[in-house]
Amino acid sequence: MDLQMRDRKIFRDASDLWHELQETRGFSYRPDVSELPDYGYMVGQSLGHPTVTVRTCTTETIYQFIRANWSLITAHPQMYIGGWMHNTGVDLDLVTWVASQSRAESLGYDRGEQAIYDCASRSVIHL
Repeated sequence: MDLQMRDRKIFRDASDLWHELQETRGFSYRPDVSELPDYGYMVGQSLGHPTVTVRTCTTETIYQFIRANWSLITAHPQMYIGGWMHNTGVDLDLVTWVASQSRAESLGYDRGEQAIYDCASRSVIHL
């Protein structure tokens, strides 16, 4: 895929993610897969990458975050982009998919996370 096609795809995906954020208050995304895993857990702050908090999130904000992290995400098969809405804005983060809840909880505690995401039940597990 050439860069122009890739950027058009990322922008379309970013638009879809912005709408998902408005409807569900969160998303997980990997540019090279069409569906999220239906099992396992998402844990924030992959590879020590800091969470980015933005007060006003737009399609462009999500697009730029995906572009900035494209190489890193596509180089690590367990890595996704996570986004979630809270009282003061939206957090964008690189997240790790792991199969087991005990491993996800352990990683979450090690990374200082407040919660992990259960892909099967589509729910948050507070730590």
